[in-house]
Amino acid sequence: MTCKNCDCNTTKAPTLKFFKTHPDVPTPAYGTDQAACFDLSYCAAGKEYVKAWRHGGQHEFYLNDTKDITLLPGYIYMLPTGLIFDIPEGFSLRVHPRSSTGLKYGLIQPNSEGVIDADYTQESFLLFAVGPDVERLANIPHLTRLAQAELVPMVRPYLIDTNVAPSQKGNRIGGFGSTGA
Repeated sequence: MTCKNCDCNTTKAPTLKFFKTHPDVPTPAYGTDQAACFDLSYCAAGKEYVKAWRHGGQHEFYLNDTKDITLLPGYIYMLPTGLIFDIPEGFSLRVHPRSSTGLKYGLIQPNSEGVIDADYTQESFLLFAVGPDVERLANIPHLTRLAQAELVPMVRPYLIDTNVAPSQKGNRIGGFGSTGA
């Protein structure tokens, strides 16, 4: 996007609005001036339980007054953020774990990257599991920053079914998973 107010070549950043489901929900914020993503926290304010899945069945883990939670290995948890995003058309929100999340808590994001589409207008959740090689429980304090998100422009290509396989491009031969030896 180019600036609509003048003829300059500067880029105007889009606006991402958010709604807090509870007054105690922390405002998303960038950690530094050059941070590519803003932080998202586990926030169970106003919640009684957290949903989790194991072996295809849904479970509910009820929270105490502190809202801290202990994550058990073998479950996939939907941790609330308390935020509903108003994502502009033509964009999506991409959710990644913070680098410290795996180191401090042994958590992994089982879907590798969360994608929130512009037409999703419900509360956003963080999907996490205790890593497979982690033998300890993950104790997550309420309001812990666990993930980071970025607003990404959407390029939606036309999908065309063709009867002709693509021909080789350049000097690449094979290399599924790696172009080197």
